[in-house]
Amino acid sequence: MLPSDALVKFILCDSAREEKDNKVSLLGVYPDDTVYLPADARFPAAFPLTLVYFLLDGEGAFSGAIELKTPIPQPPFSGPLPNIQKAAKQPGTILVSFTPFVAGGFGRYEAIMTLNNQRYTRTFTVAPAP
Repeated sequence: MLPSDALVKFILCDSAREEKDNKVSLLGVYPDDTVYLPADARFPAAFPLTLVYFLLDGEGAFSGAIELKTPIPQPPFSGPLPNIQKAAKQPGTILVSFTPFVAGGFGRYEAIMTLNNQRYTRTFTVAPAP
């Protein structure tokens, strides 16, 4: 059974790592899903970025992929995810790290995770610092 969209939680941060006992350490969390860069940033701009997905329901084996769409005209990034085995009544974690992530400009980015042909779309923004 696939996870329901409402119970796939998304966190954007600089870095994350899985720990034992089903814990995840997060560094540099962007609480409003916005990465702020200097207003005079030169593009393309590179910085570390990790997409964290917590699967709070569902169970079974899933094959997956990740796709990133940018606000500027360029082909989207896409790549496979490792096979996922989600146990019932336990959260599952998917970490997608970019070291570095290369932003082509300010704007809204779409991160589309696909599990067994089910799409989970989340967004984040790269914006000029206030």
